[in-house]
Amino acid sequence: MQKLNAVVKKYGLTHTQTMETEHGYIYLVQSKGVKSGFDVFMKKVSKDREATIGGVKIHFRSAERYPNDNAFGVWAWHYMTFDQALAKLESLEALAELKSSGGK
Repeated sequence: MQKLNAVVKKYGLTHTQTMETEHGYIYLVQSKGVKSGFDVFMKKVSKDREATIGGVKIHFRSAERYPNDNAFGVWAWHYMTFDQALAKLESLEALAELKSSGGK
């Protein structure tokens, strides 16, 4: 499985990994070097798959995914401060631990 890059550039923004836990990430979001907040999200992995494109069979390896716009509010969130982002990540970790121990 391919891990997420430490720096992700999309939509003209630079996202720099600030923290990784067992179940999630915090990325610093910057526009032209100016902080615009922090993205917090659960780890999601795309599956290994094959597709035929233009008659050529292509294999796509499983990889961790950076959230798209539709993920925000579902499995990803944006906060203005690191403390807010950290609190959310800690709550995601607690929820994941609860689920893995058989709780709901």
